[in-house]
Amino acid sequence: MSARSRASRTGGVALLVATALLAPAAGASAHSAHAAEEEMREAAKLPQRPTTAPRGAAELRAATAIGPASSFDAGELPPPDPRAPADGLRAGVGRADMTPPLMGKYFLGGWTRADQIGHGVSTRLTVSALTLQRGSEKLALVALAGFAVPQGLQQAIAAKVADLGFTERNVIISATHTHSSVGGYSPSETLNTAAPGPQMILTDPVSLARFVSPAPADRQLYTFLVERAALAIRRSATTLVPAVAGWGHTTLYGLTRNRSLPARMADLGITDPAKVPYERTINPNVDVLRVDALSAATCAGTVRAAKRRATASRKRARTLAVRRDRARRAARRATGAVSTNGSSSRPKSTTPT
Repeated sequence: MSARSRASRTGGVALLVATALLAPAAGASAHSAHAAEEEMREAAKLPQRPTTAPRGAAELRAATAIGPASSFDAGELPPPDPRAPADGLRAGVGRADMTPPLMGKYFLGGWTRADQIGHGVSTRLTVSALTLQRGSEKLALVALAGFAVPQGLQQAIAAKVADLGFTERNVIISATHTHSSVGGYSPSETLNTAAPGPQMILTDPVSLARFVSPAPADRQLYTFLVERAALAIRRSATTLVPAVAGWGHTTLYGLTRNRSLPARMADLGITDPAKVPYERTINPNVDVLRVDALSAATCAGTVRAAKRRATASRKRARTLAVRRDRARRAARRATGAVSTNGSSSRPKSTTPT
Protein backbone atom coordinates (compact mmCIF):
# COMPACT_ATOMS: atom_id res chain seq x y z
CA MET A 1 0.00 0.00 0.00
CA SER A 2 1.44 3.40 -0.97
CA ALA A 3 1.86 6.37 1.36
CA ARG A 4 -0.86 8.23 -0.60
CA SER A 5 -3.44 5.52 0.04
CA ARG A 6 -2.53 5.42 3.74
CA ALA A 7 -2.92 9.17 4.00
CA SER A 8 -6.34 9.06 2.34
CA ARG A 9 -7.44 6.41 4.81
CA THR A 10 -6.25 8.33 7.89
CA GLY A 11 -7.42 11.74 6.73
CA GLY A 12 -3.99 12.87 5.61
CA VAL A 13 -2.80 13.63 9.16
CA ALA A 14 -0.10 10.98 9.29
CA LEU A 15 1.35 11.94 5.90
CA LEU A 16 1.55 15.62 6.81
CA VAL A 17 3.34 14.90 10.06
CA ALA A 18 5.69 12.45 8.36
CA THR A 19 6.49 15.03 5.66
CA ALA A 20 7.30 17.62 8.33
CA LEU A 21 9.62 15.18 10.04
CA LEU A 22 11.30 13.93 6.90
CA ALA A 23 11.87 17.32 5.27
CA PRO A 24 14.61 18.56 7.63
CA ALA A 25 16.04 15.07 7.90
CA ALA A 26 17.04 15.06 4.23
CA GLY A 27 19.14 18.19 4.61
CA ALA A 28 20.66 16.88 7.80
CA SER A 29 21.52 13.61 6.06
CA ALA A 30 23.29 15.41 3.23
CA HIS A 31 25.22 17.54 5.70
CA SER A 32 26.14 14.48 7.75
CA ALA A 33 27.36 12.63 4.66
CA HIS A 34 29.57 15.58 3.67
CA ALA A 35 30.93 15.85 7.19
CA ALA A 36 31.59 12.12 7.27
CA GLU A 37 33.62 12.32 4.06
CA GLU A 38 35.71 15.14 5.50
CA GLU A 39 36.34 13.14 8.67
CA MET A 40 37.36 10.09 6.63
CA ARG A 41 39.86 12.12 4.62
CA GLU A 42 41.33 13.61 7.78
CA ALA A 43 41.49 10.19 9.44
CA ALA A 44 43.33 8.75 6.45
CA LYS A 45 46.18 11.19 7.11
CA LEU A 46 46.75 9.84 10.60
CA PRO A 47 49.20 6.98 11.19
CA GLN A 48 47.40 3.65 11.41
CA ARG A 49 47.74 1.48 14.47
CA PRO A 50 48.80 -2.12 13.96
CA THR A 51 45.73 -4.33 13.70
CA THR A 52 45.34 -7.12 16.23
CA ALA A 53 42.80 -9.85 16.51
CA PRO A 54 40.15 -8.84 19.09
CA ARG A 55 39.90 -11.07 22.11
CA GLY A 56 36.64 -12.63 23.14
CA ALA A 57 34.66 -11.77 26.25
CA ALA A 58 35.98 -14.82 28.12
CA GLU A 59 39.60 -13.86 27.39
CA LEU A 60 39.01 -10.25 28.44
CA ARG A 61 37.45 -11.33 31.71
CA ALA A 62 40.28 -13.75 32.38
CA ALA A 63 42.87 -11.03 31.68
CA THR A 64 41.25 -8.52 34.03
CA ALA A 65 39.89 -10.98 36.62
CA ILE A 66 36.31 -9.86 36.02
CA GLY A 67 33.59 -12.32 36.91
CA PRO A 68 30.69 -13.25 34.64
CA ALA A 69 28.25 -10.42 34.06
CA SER A 70 25.30 -12.45 35.32
CA SER A 71 26.74 -12.87 38.83
CA PHE A 72 27.89 -10.09 41.13
CA ASP A 73 28.07 -11.98 44.42
CA ALA A 74 30.49 -10.56 46.95
CA GLY A 75 32.44 -13.81 47.19
CA GLU A 76 34.97 -14.34 49.97
CA LEU A 77 35.72 -11.19 51.92
CA PRO A 78 39.13 -10.51 53.51
CA PRO A 79 39.14 -10.99 57.29
CA PRO A 80 38.61 -7.71 59.15
CA ASP A 81 41.18 -6.37 61.55
CA PRO A 82 40.23 -7.63 65.06
CA ARG A 83 41.61 -4.41 66.57
CA ALA A 84 39.13 -2.23 64.68
CA PRO A 85 36.74 -0.45 67.10
CA ALA A 86 33.33 -2.08 67.37
CA ASP A 87 31.54 1.26 67.18
CA GLY A 88 33.52 2.48 64.17
CA LEU A 89 32.41 2.94 60.58
CA ARG A 90 31.47 -0.18 58.62
CA ALA A 91 30.94 -0.30 54.86
CA GLY A 92 29.77 -2.81 52.29
CA VAL A 93 29.45 -2.87 48.49
CA GLY A 94 26.93 -4.77 46.39
CA ARG A 95 26.03 -4.96 42.72
CA ALA A 96 23.32 -6.57 40.61
CA ASP A 97 22.64 -7.02 36.90
CA MET A 98 19.63 -4.98 35.77
CA THR A 99 19.72 -5.82 32.05
CA PRO A 100 16.12 -6.71 31.08
CA PRO A 101 15.75 -10.34 29.97
CA LEU A 102 13.17 -9.44 27.27
CA MET A 103 15.21 -7.73 24.58
CA GLY A 104 13.35 -6.29 21.64
CA LYS A 105 10.46 -5.08 23.79
CA TYR A 106 11.58 -1.85 25.50
CA PHE A 107 12.53 1.43 23.86
CA LEU A 108 15.55 3.39 25.04
CA GLY A 109 14.90 5.75 27.92
CA GLY A 110 15.31 9.49 28.17
CA TRP A 111 13.01 11.26 25.69
CA THR A 112 14.09 9.09 22.77
CA ARG A 113 12.12 7.69 19.84
CA ALA A 114 9.58 4.94 20.30
CA ASP A 115 11.05 2.96 17.40
CA GLN A 116 14.52 2.80 19.01
CA ILE A 117 14.12 -0.62 20.57
CA GLY A 118 16.95 -2.42 22.33
CA HIS A 119 17.55 -5.66 20.42
CA GLY A 120 20.92 -6.63 21.93
CA VAL A 121 23.44 -5.99 24.68
CA SER A 122 26.74 -4.18 24.22
CA THR A 123 27.45 -3.61 27.92
CA ARG A 124 25.47 -5.09 30.79
CA LEU A 125 23.37 -2.64 32.79
CA THR A 126 24.19 -2.74 36.49
CA VAL A 127 23.03 -1.19 39.74
CA SER A 128 25.62 -0.67 42.48
CA ALA A 129 25.11 0.07 46.17
CA LEU A 130 27.37 1.29 48.97
CA THR A 131 26.09 0.89 52.54
CA LEU A 132 27.65 2.91 55.36
CA GLN A 133 26.83 2.12 58.98
CA ARG A 134 27.99 3.44 62.33
CA GLY A 135 26.14 2.06 65.32
CA SER A 136 22.43 2.08 64.56
CA GLU A 137 22.72 4.74 61.83
CA LYS A 138 23.02 3.53 58.25
CA LEU A 139 22.88 4.93 54.73
CA ALA A 140 22.67 3.31 51.29
CA LEU A 141 24.09 5.11 48.25
CA VAL A 142 22.86 3.54 45.00
CA ALA A 143 23.89 4.19 41.39
CA LEU A 144 21.45 2.90 38.77
CA ALA A 145 22.22 2.62 35.04
CA GLY A 146 19.17 4.52 33.86
CA PHE A 147 18.20 7.95 32.61
CA ALA A 148 16.21 8.93 35.74
CA VAL A 149 15.05 7.73 39.15
CA PRO A 150 11.40 8.67 39.80
CA GLN A 151 10.34 9.12 43.40
CA GLY A 152 7.93 6.20 43.24
CA LEU A 153 10.74 3.88 42.16
CA GLN A 154 12.92 5.04 45.04
CA GLN A 155 10.14 4.45 47.54
CA ALA A 156 9.44 0.96 46.20
CA ILE A 157 13.12 0.01 46.41
CA ALA A 158 13.40 1.27 49.98
CA ALA A 159 10.30 -0.70 50.96
CA LYS A 160 11.92 -3.91 49.63
CA VAL A 161 14.82 -3.57 52.08
CA ALA A 162 12.83 -2.24 55.03
CA ASP A 163 13.67 -5.40 56.98
CA LEU A 164 17.32 -4.29 56.98
CA GLY A 165 16.49 -0.96 58.61
CA PHE A 166 16.22 1.13 55.45
CA THR A 167 13.56 3.69 54.61
CA GLU A 168 13.14 6.23 51.83
CA ARG A 169 15.03 8.68 54.09
CA ASN A 170 18.30 6.74 54.15
CA VAL A 171 18.30 5.26 50.63
CA ILE A 172 19.75 7.72 48.13
CA ILE A 173 19.54 6.64 44.49
CA SER A 174 21.08 8.45 41.53
CA ALA A 175 20.89 7.62 37.84
CA THR A 176 23.85 7.60 35.49
CA HIS A 177 21.55 9.41 33.01
CA THR A 178 22.46 7.06 30.20
CA HIS A 179 20.22 7.14 27.12
CA SER A 180 21.21 3.59 26.21
CA SER A 181 19.22 1.97 28.99
CA VAL A 182 15.53 1.07 29.04
CA GLY A 183 12.58 3.44 29.21
CA GLY A 184 8.92 3.23 30.09
CA TYR A 185 9.30 2.33 33.77
CA SER A 186 8.42 5.64 35.41
CA PRO A 187 5.27 6.04 37.54
CA SER A 188 5.18 9.57 36.11
CA GLU A 189 3.80 9.13 32.61
CA THR A 190 5.59 12.25 31.36
CA LEU A 191 8.96 10.52 31.79
CA ASN A 192 7.71 7.68 29.56
CA THR A 193 7.39 10.01 26.56
CA ALA A 194 8.86 8.60 23.34
CA ALA A 195 8.43 10.28 19.96
CA PRO A 196 7.33 8.05 17.09
CA GLY A 197 9.62 7.79 14.09
CA PRO A 198 8.48 8.71 10.55
CA GLN A 199 7.98 5.09 9.49
CA MET A 200 6.08 4.35 12.69
CA ILE A 201 3.73 7.25 11.99
CA LEU A 202 2.99 5.88 8.53
CA THR A 203 2.36 2.34 9.70
CA ASP A 204 0.78 3.14 13.07
CA PRO A 205 -0.89 6.58 13.16
CA VAL A 206 -2.11 5.90 16.70
CA SER A 207 1.53 6.31 17.83
CA LEU A 208 0.94 10.08 17.65
CA ALA A 209 -1.71 9.75 20.31
CA ARG A 210 0.67 7.76 22.51
CA PHE A 211 3.22 10.54 22.07
CA VAL A 212 0.76 13.14 23.34
CA SER A 213 -0.55 10.86 26.10
CA PRO A 214 2.29 8.54 27.21
CA ALA A 215 1.56 5.10 28.58
CA PRO A 216 1.91 4.29 32.29
CA ALA A 217 4.86 2.36 33.63
CA ASP A 218 5.43 -1.14 32.30
CA ARG A 219 4.61 -3.27 35.37
CA GLN A 220 6.94 -6.10 34.48
CA LEU A 221 9.91 -3.80 33.88
CA TYR A 222 9.11 -1.68 36.94
CA THR A 223 9.02 -4.75 39.21
CA PHE A 224 12.23 -6.10 37.69
CA LEU A 225 14.17 -2.87 38.35
CA VAL A 226 12.89 -2.67 41.92
CA GLU A 227 13.96 -6.25 42.63
CA ARG A 228 17.44 -5.81 41.15
CA ALA A 229 18.15 -2.54 42.98
CA ALA A 230 16.94 -4.07 46.24
CA LEU A 231 19.25 -7.04 45.65
CA ALA A 232 22.26 -4.73 45.27
CA ILE A 233 21.42 -2.96 48.53
CA ARG A 234 20.89 -6.27 50.31
CA ARG A 235 24.27 -7.55 49.13
CA SER A 236 25.99 -4.39 50.33
CA ALA A 237 24.27 -4.43 53.72
CA THR A 238 25.23 -8.05 54.40
CA THR A 239 28.95 -7.62 53.59
CA LEU A 240 29.85 -4.86 56.05
CA VAL A 241 33.48 -4.62 57.13
CA PRO A 242 35.39 -2.02 59.19
CA ALA A 243 36.19 0.99 57.01
CA VAL A 244 37.41 4.56 56.96
CA ALA A 245 35.96 7.38 54.87
CA GLY A 246 37.25 10.68 53.56
CA TRP A 247 35.57 13.62 51.85
CA GLY A 248 37.09 15.99 49.31
CA HIS A 249 35.83 19.11 47.55
CA THR A 250 37.10 21.21 44.65
CA THR A 251 35.79 23.30 41.77
CA LEU A 252 36.23 22.48 38.10
CA TYR A 253 35.80 24.94 35.25
CA GLY A 254 36.10 24.57 31.48
CA LEU A 255 35.06 20.93 31.28
CA THR A 256 31.27 21.24 31.03
CA ARG A 257 28.87 23.65 29.38
CA ASN A 258 25.20 24.50 29.74
CA ARG A 259 23.20 23.03 26.85
CA SER A 260 20.09 25.03 27.86
CA LEU A 261 21.70 28.45 27.68
CA PRO A 262 18.52 30.29 26.47
CA ALA A 263 16.68 29.15 29.59
CA ARG A 264 19.55 30.28 31.80
CA MET A 265 19.64 33.63 29.99
CA ALA A 266 15.97 34.09 30.79
CA ASP A 267 16.70 33.37 34.46
CA LEU A 268 19.40 36.04 34.49
CA GLY A 269 17.42 38.53 32.39
CA ILE A 270 20.12 38.64 29.68
CA THR A 271 19.41 38.55 25.94
CA ASP A 272 22.99 38.56 24.63
CA PRO A 273 24.72 35.15 25.00
CA ALA A 274 28.13 36.84 24.95
CA LYS A 275 27.27 38.67 28.18
CA VAL A 276 26.41 35.55 30.16
CA PRO A 277 29.28 34.76 32.58
CA TYR A 278 30.42 31.18 32.12
CA GLU A 279 30.60 30.57 35.86
CA ARG A 280 26.90 31.49 36.13
CA THR A 281 25.83 28.79 33.66
CA ILE A 282 27.27 25.67 35.34
CA ASN A 283 27.75 24.17 38.77
CA PRO A 284 31.53 23.83 39.20
CA ASN A 285 31.41 21.96 42.52
CA VAL A 286 33.02 18.51 42.59
CA ASP A 287 32.63 16.43 45.76
CA VAL A 288 34.29 13.04 46.19
CA LEU A 289 33.62 10.46 48.88
CA ARG A 290 36.27 7.79 49.35
CA VAL A 291 35.70 4.69 51.48
CA ASP A 292 38.46 2.16 52.20
CA ALA A 293 37.94 -1.20 53.88
CA LEU A 294 40.18 -2.04 56.81
CA SER A 295 41.22 -5.61 56.17
CA ALA A 296 44.66 -5.52 57.82
CA ALA A 297 46.34 -4.09 60.89
CA THR A 298 45.52 -0.42 61.41
CA CYS A 299 47.47 2.45 62.90
CA ALA A 300 44.61 3.43 65.21
CA GLY A 301 46.56 2.46 68.34
CA THR A 302 49.62 4.40 67.22
CA VAL A 303 47.50 7.44 66.45
CA ARG A 304 45.81 7.33 69.86
CA ALA A 305 49.19 7.02 71.62
CA ALA A 306 50.56 9.96 69.66
CA LYS A 307 47.46 11.97 70.60
CA ARG A 308 48.01 11.19 74.28
CA ARG A 309 51.65 12.26 74.04
CA ALA A 310 50.68 15.49 72.30
CA THR A 311 48.07 16.23 74.98
CA ALA A 312 50.59 15.59 77.74
CA SER A 313 53.10 17.86 76.01
CA ARG A 314 50.55 20.68 75.82
CA LYS A 315 49.70 20.30 79.52
CA ARG A 316 53.39 20.36 80.48
CA ALA A 317 53.93 23.45 78.33
CA ARG A 318 51.04 25.22 80.09
CA THR A 319 52.46 24.23 83.52
CA LEU A 320 55.91 25.54 82.62
CA ALA A 321 54.39 28.78 81.35
CA VAL A 322 52.54 29.28 84.64
CA ARG A 323 55.73 28.68 86.63
CA ARG A 324 57.67 31.07 84.41
CA ASP A 325 55.10 33.83 84.91
CA ARG A 326 55.16 33.33 88.67
CA ALA A 327 58.95 33.57 88.71
CA ARG A 328 58.86 36.76 86.67
CA ARG A 329 56.31 38.38 88.98
CA ALA A 330 58.39 37.42 92.03
CA ALA A 331 61.50 38.88 90.41
CA ARG A 332 59.70 42.16 89.65
CA ARG A 333 58.49 42.44 93.23
CA ALA A 334 62.02 41.81 94.54
CA THR A 335 63.63 44.42 92.31
CA GLY A 336 60.89 46.95 93.09
CA ALA A 337 61.97 47.03 96.80
CA VAL A 338 65.39 48.53 95.87
CA SER A 339 65.71 52.33 95.61
CA THR A 340 66.87 54.07 92.49
CA ASN A 341 70.21 55.08 94.00
CA GLY A 342 71.07 51.53 94.71
CA SER A 343 70.56 51.68 98.44
CA SER A 344 68.09 49.37 100.03
CA SER A 345 64.87 50.89 101.32
CA ARG A 346 64.56 48.22 103.94
CA PRO A 347 65.61 49.09 107.50
CA LYS A 348 69.15 48.21 108.38
CA SER A 349 69.64 45.49 110.86
CA THR A 350 71.41 46.42 114.09
CA THR A 351 74.16 44.36 115.53
CA PRO A 352 73.98 43.97 119.30
CA THR A 353 76.98 45.22 121.12
